[in-house]
Amino acid sequence: MAVPKKRTSASKKHIRKKF
Repeated sequence: MAVPKKRTSASKKHIRKKF
C-alpha cells in the first residue's frame, strides 16, 4: 500500500478498493 499504517486504519475501506 502507498499509504502509511496510521492512515490505513482510518482509510482501510477506500484503500482496499483502490489497491
